[in-house]
Amino acid sequence: MNPPRVLVTLDELRRVLVTHTEEPLAEPYPLTLPDIGDFSGGGEIEDVREYGNTLFRALLGPVWEKIVTLPAVSAAKGVEIALKLHGPVRRLAWEAMHLDGRPLIAQPECLVAVTRIVTGRAEPPQTIVRTPRVLFATGSDVTDPAIRPGAMFLGLLRECESQGLAATRIAPGVNLHQLREVCEAFMPDLIHLVAHGELDDDDQTWIRLGGETVSGNQLARAITSGTRTPVAVLLSVCHSGTAASGRTGDTVTTGGPDRTASLAEHLIDSGVSFVAAMAGEIGEHTCRLFSRRFLGALLTGDAVAEAVAHARRAALPTQVDPATGLYWAMPTLFAAEAVPPAFRTVDPSHAQALREKAKQLDLLQAPVYIGRLQIFETVDELAGPRGGIGFLAATTGSDFAKLGSTRLLREIGYRLLQRGHLPLLLAPYNEGNAPQNLRQVVAKLLTTMIITAQRLGLPPEPPRTVNRELRLGRPPAASVWQGLKQAVAEFGGSETTLTQIDVQDPLAEDLVRLAQAAEEQLGKPFGPHTQAVVLAEGLHLWHGALGWTERNPGLLDLVTPNGLGTPERPAPLIATAALLQATPLHAYQEEHAGKDWFRQVSFEPLSDDEATLGYQWILLHAWHTKPRYRNAYWLRPGYELDIFRNHIRKRVGGHPGHVLTKLYDLVELLVDNRDILLHDDEAAWRLYAKRHGLGQDTSGQRRPGEHNLGQ
Repeated sequence: MNPPRVLVTLDELRRVLVTHTEEPLAEPYPLTLPDIGDFSGGGEIEDVREYGNTLFRALLGPVWEKIVTLPAVSAAKGVEIALKLHGPVRRLAWEAMHLDGRPLIAQPECLVAVTRIVTGRAEPPQTIVRTPRVLFATGSDVTDPAIRPGAMFLGLLRECESQGLAATRIAPGVNLHQLREVCEAFMPDLIHLVAHGELDDDDQTWIRLGGETVSGNQLARAITSGTRTPVAVLLSVCHSGTAASGRTGDTVTTGGPDRTASLAEHLIDSGVSFVAAMAGEIGEHTCRLFSRRFLGALLTGDAVAEAVAHARRAALPTQVDPATGLYWAMPTLFAAEAVPPAFRTVDPSHAQALREKAKQLDLLQAPVYIGRLQIFETVDELAGPRGGIGFLAATTGSDFAKLGSTRLLREIGYRLLQRGHLPLLLAPYNEGNAPQNLRQVVAKLLTTMIITAQRLGLPPEPPRTVNRELRLGRPPAASVWQGLKQAVAEFGGSETTLTQIDVQDPLAEDLVRLAQAAEEQLGKPFGPHTQAVVLAEGLHLWHGALGWTERNPGLLDLVTPNGLGTPERPAPLIATAALLQATPLHAYQEEHAGKDWFRQVSFEPLSDDEATLGYQWILLHAWHTKPRYRNAYWLRPGYELDIFRNHIRKRVGGHPGHVLTKLYDLVELLVDNRDILLHDDEAAWRLYAKRHGLGQDTSGQRRPGEHNLGQ
C-alpha cells in the first residue's frame, strides 16, 4: 500500500501548516529553530542525533502524534512527509530528522518518506505506456577518476536495459551543446547525469560539462529543449540538491527560479516532474541502493517516494557511524507540485511484454553489457527513422575468440526489438556448425524466421523461397510448424547448387511478409517502420557460403542497399567477423567502402580504459553463476586505479569473454588483499524486503530462466 501524503508547508511568516487530504491537522505554529549552523552537505556534523532531534522538534514535533494516528497512516504503516519550504531553511538536511535519538526514516513501526515539493511549470504528468528511454550522460570522460563513483552508478543503471526495463543511450564527456542535441534526438524520459559540481561564493552549484561551466538554468534549458520533457532526472553531482546561501546578493540566473535555487529546483522549474539529487558527499553503498531503487521505482511503476524511503532505511545499517555521519541522508528527492501522490511514472506492462518477447527470442543475457559505443551508435542510426544502412559489418583484425560476438549480437537484437524491429539471430557458430554454402545459409535463415514467428505468436506462413508444397504422402507432421521446419530442412539438405536468381527475390519477399505480420499482429512498438534484421555471427567461419570472390554464390551476393529486403521494406544485415580470415568479406568491404548503405565498424578488444571501467560496472552486480562470487564488488577508497588497470591488462585483457573466469579469479585475489570490498547488495535488500513485507523487487534483477553467462 502506498504511504499517504502529509503536506508540511512553511508560509511567508515562517509558520508551519500541516495538512492531509487538504484538511489541517493543527493550527499553524511558528518554526522555531536555534542556531544549529548552516549545513552545506559536507556529510559530517558534530552531533547528528542532536541536529536531527532539533529539526524534528521544530518542524513535526507539535503534530507527530496526530500524523501517526491518522487511519490512512496506520493502515499503510507509513507516511510521505512532503515538505514545501522556502528561504534559507531549504539548506537544512531535513532528511536527517531524528525521533528519540533514532533517524526518523528508521522508525520500526512507520515507514517515513521525505519528499521536497517544488512549485514549477510542470504539468500533471502522464504515465508512460511504452518502453521508457533512459539517457546516461557524463560531463567528462567516464574514465575520469574524479567522477569514478558516479560513473560506477552508470553501470548500475545500465542494468535496466539488459533486464528489459528501458531503452538506453550513453553520452560520455558532453558539453552543453552536445547534451542539448542528444536530448532533442533521443527524447529521454529519464536522465542520469554524472558531472563535477562547483560552488561559487553564494554556495550556488555550477557543473562542468565538457570543460564548460554551466549554471542550473542553462542545464535546465538544455535537457528540456526537445519535444518531450524528461519525467525524471538523477543528478550524480555534488551539492546538486542544496540551495545556495545567497550571501553576496549577486544574481546567479535570470528568467528562472530565485538566485538561491538548487540545481534540482532549476530542473523542476523547467518542467521535470522528479529530480533525485545529492545534498553533499555520499557513502558509496548508500548511493548504490538509492540510485537503483529510485530508477527501479520509476521503471516498474512503483510509488517513487516509498521506494526511496525503503532504500534509505535498507542502507542505514551500512553507515559506519550514523551518529556522526550524514551520508545516508544526502540523497534528496524533489517532486513538482503538480505530481499527484503515489504517481506511477511507468505502466510496466508494455516493457514486461516486450521483455517476454526478448526472452522467447533468446536475447536476454547477464551481465550488464559494456563498451562498443560506436557499434551501438551505428545500430541506433540503422534502426532510426532515417535508416538507410543495408549492411553493417563489425570486424576485427585480431583474435576473434572471447570478444563476445554472440553476446554483442544478442544485445543488438534486444535493442532492435525495443525499437519495433524483428531480430533474426544466426548464432552461435563455430567451425563445426557454420553454414558452408548458400543453400545452408538460406535454410538456417528460414528456420530462424519460422521459429521467430512461432515464438511470437504470428501465423504460420510457408516460405516462398521453398518453392514447392509440403508432400502429403509422408506421415503427417505433429504441427504445421513442424511441417514448415521439415520442409526447410529438406530444402537445406539438397545438394543442388543455388544461384542468386533462385533465392534473392523470394527470400526478400519472405522477410517482408514476416515484418508485415509483426506490424499487423503484435501491436506497439511494431508498425509500418518494422523491419526484419538479420544478425549473423562469425562470417569468417562461413567457408564457401559468402560468395563474392568464391567459386559459388553466397550471402554477400544477395546483399543490396536494402540489405536482404526490398526498397519498400529493407531487411538490414548486421554481421561480425575476423576480417583477415574472411577473404570474400575483405574484398567486399574494399569495393563498397564509402557507400552510405554499407558501414564497417571496429570490433577490437576493449581498450585498457574501457575494460577497466566496464569490468567495474560488471562487478557491481551480483550476477555470477557461482554463489561465492555473487556479490557486489568495488575498489576500496584510495586504491590506485592505475594498479587495477595493470591487473586487468595482464590477467584479463580486453576480451569480455574472460569475465566469467579470469576476472573473478583476479577479484578473489584482490579481495584477499583487501584492495576490493564486497557486499551482497541484493541479499541485503531481499532480507530487508522480507522483513518488511515487500513483495515486488524494483531492482530489475535477473529472473529465473535467463542466461547468466559472461559476454
